[in-house]
Amino acid sequence: MTPCIEEAERLLRLAARDYGTFSILAHHPDADSAAAGFHAQQCLEKALRNPAEETQA
Repeated sequence: MTPCIEEAERLLRLAARDYGTFSILAHHPDADSAAAGFHAQQCLEKALRNPAEETQA
């Protein structure tokens, strides 16, 4: 497996973890909406990041 694919898989695992945290916070009545939003944003950043672009820079 290439390093780019390994990094993409790692990022998707981390995105899934952030999504899980977001889901818990989003449905908890006492959770801060800013905390839930932070994890949603982190999830999207990691899911959309392209490791191939980073290695070319």
